[in-house]
Amino acid sequence: MKKHTAPIIYLDHSATTEPYPEVILRVGQIMCDTYGNPSSTHSAGRDARIIVEESRRGIAQMIGAMPSEVFFTSGGTESDNTVLMGAVLAGVRRIISSPIEHHAITATASQLSSTGINVEYVHIKENGDIDLEHLCSILEMPSEGKTLVSLMHAQNEIGNIYDIHAIGTLCHAHNAWFHTDAVQGMCHMDYDLKNSPVDFLSASAHKFHGPKGIGFLYVKSGIVLPSLLHGGEQERGMRSGTENTPAIAGMALALKMNKEEREKDHTHILELKKYLISRLKEIPGIRFNGRCKDLDKSLPSLVSVTLPIKKDPSMALLSLDMKGVCVSAGSACMAGAVRESFVISTLYGESNTMTGCPTLRISMGKWNVKEELDIAVDAIKSLL
Repeated sequence: MKKHTAPIIYLDHSATTEPYPEVILRVGQIMCDTYGNPSSTHSAGRDARIIVEESRRGIAQMIGAMPSEVFFTSGGTESDNTVLMGAVLAGVRRIISSPIEHHAITATASQLSSTGINVEYVHIKENGDIDLEHLCSILEMPSEGKTLVSLMHAQNEIGNIYDIHAIGTLCHAHNAWFHTDAVQGMCHMDYDLKNSPVDFLSASAHKFHGPKGIGFLYVKSGIVLPSLLHGGEQERGMRSGTENTPAIAGMALALKMNKEEREKDHTHILELKKYLISRLKEIPGIRFNGRCKDLDKSLPSLVSVTLPIKKDPSMALLSLDMKGVCVSAGSACMAGAVRESFVISTLYGESNTMTGCPTLRISMGKWNVKEELDIAVDAIKSLL
């Protein structure tokens, strides 16, 4: 049941999700009733500390981790930055990533490269898959100091899901640390990190119907990353700054509800995806990007298509927006900028015969219905 009636058709759940009503109530209730600083030793502070630590234990249990391995951050970007920059402070001298990672990874890696850190990028196949043979060949090359491999679990623009168990096993065989950005994956997949070759994992609450501005970082026991933020030594010295008690509790509740409803939601969203693909196939010349049509190898929520027209992507998005349809041209994390997707450019390169054609990322959520997809497809067809 949809939680509210909106005048728009929201199909941009890879950018952010509507918060659960229960999460909104939980956050508001804690802001009113438990406003103490969790670092304070008086009763108001202790009450807040209890909420923070209960939330930590709950999240740890849901991802198969220990509470001491979960650190609260402001979201995926901070978690990604903390791993890359902290690893360098801990002795890493080579970072291996991919050219289609989130900007929080690629921009940080680029900055570290300018300081002398060796940054290498694994090849990406035209279908968006990681070339594991190339990754192996890079890992086999000698390197001064420790190596960190950072590869996301699910690609945020084309939806490809990567085998992080195989990647992590390969990394450990070459004595490298493995970090995965699970910001897109956490909403749709289960994690059992105690039985996984993942050393670091990033997540953000607003991708699984939680509050914005809060996330967590998993750091495998035995690994110590130097703090990037200095001050009050919160989060066991890992991340200074007063914990956001209401948002932390909201995130824990959102992940709990998401996990409990995941099987039902997965079935519903996957049916929507199948239906959307069938409708989009009615458009002659449309291109489906990456593995988004491969239901077992891509996110159930995401379809990426390039339209067979020469049109400014910002104008295409504006036209759809005026019809009440909210989609995106790719990642939503570029401060409102609309430009040709670097992911699509990487996949197709010079062989891209559809350069200048708008790419749409359509991402569905638990409250969408088929009737909304019909309206969206009709609106897309009107662009032609």
